[in-house]
Amino acid sequence: MKILLLLICITLVTCSAYSLSLYDISNDITKDCSTVEQKVVALREAVYNRMKPNGNGYSLKDVKNHSLEWAWEHGVGWCDHQASVFMLLAREQGIRTRLIYLLTENMGKSEHTIAEALIDNRWVVVDVGNNIEYRYYNRLATRNDMAIDFDGIVWEKVKDLGQPKEYWKMFIYKSYLIREMNP
Repeated sequence: MKILLLLICITLVTCSAYSLSLYDISNDITKDCSTVEQKVVALREAVYNRMKPNGNGYSLKDVKNHSLEWAWEHGVGWCDHQASVFMLLAREQGIRTRLIYLLTENMGKSEHTIAEALIDNRWVVVDVGNNIEYRYYNRLATRNDMAIDFDGIVWEKVKDLGQPKEYWKMFIYKSYLIREMNP
């Protein structure tokens, strides 16, 4: 009996919130969704609401020293971590995604990281870090859509976030595909 209790205690101590699989987490978030677009939006919002820069007193260094699962569990992450966790959760729903570093025109460095999700053969923008839904003709927008109607799609959504208009044009300037994730 003592051995059984000891095994139960060891199991309880070693099991953490990580024991919830990404599949279970993703399914819980998307349980009320019937379309791929609804799933993408629900996952984006869930990651944004859970993971914050400097969340719970952790620093960027703390996040870099741990896994994405750790970042999710501790509720901390910058745009690249948020987009990566979104991608992991989306993969569990069978959604193809890719990670994109957005580069500013003049600086040529990454200013922001987004994900893109493949919906109806279109790579739509998933801006987890800002939790902004960019739409073009009543559907989620692509970066190409943004180039066509930057003021209507992007600027109207971000103008109150404190950066100048030129900063946000990174959505339509050169970008760098980091990785693609297939289900």
